[in-house]
Amino acid sequence: MSRIGSAARLRWRSMYLVPLGLLACAGLGCELALTHGTASAAAPASPTALYPDLGSTAPTGLQIIEEPASGTTSPDEPVWRTGPTKILTQNWPLPSTIRRLASTSPALTSWIAESSGNGICVLLSPNTKIHGTYVVGTACTGSESLSQGIYLTYHYPESDTTLLAGVAPSGTTSVEVAFAGGQTQTVPVDGNGWSLESANTVSKVTLLGEAHAANGGA
Repeated sequence: MSRIGSAARLRWRSMYLVPLGLLACAGLGCELALTHGTASAAAPASPTALYPDLGSTAPTGLQIIEEPASGTTSPDEPVWRTGPTKILTQNWPLPSTIRRLASTSPALTSWIAESSGNGICVLLSPNTKIHGTYVVGTACTGSESLSQGIYLTYHYPESDTTLLAGVAPSGTTSVEVAFAGGQTQTVPVDGNGWSLESANTVSKVTLLGEAHAANGGA
């Protein structure tokens, strides 16, 4: 578990279906946790083979600051701070590969990136400032779980609202989100990304589509 700042308690969780990757947060007062399941699958050599959104040329809307260098940032866009030490020692988003995802929820912005472990990452930022700051969280897989995708959840402080953002490989048409109360909701995948805002606690996400039909969903 990791914390950055102390002015607020912000709860993040990442989940995917195979062994653990790394969850990290760049923002104010972030609290992080990881959960994982049991499925496994062979992974291709390159993340771009399964995630064509990595080739997007659209503006990211994310300020990427290479630490320890300093610079002026805009208060109107989220900021992602990274550095060579993080990339070399952890499974971390590679800054040059970060691309903005099409979002199915107006409450958040999300991005996809290759991870330093030859896996895939999702980044999430609520579109509402928390104590004057746009917080950004990330979750990454390693190469062994590349074909399973990953998602990240954010829970607003003093609220029942949860935001979800995930990435899924090509061939995934939608995801089925199961909640702790037994309800389910199907969310479409746009390119490689999907997102959702909910007042319920998420218990499981299943990938749906031709690529997963043989396994009854991933």
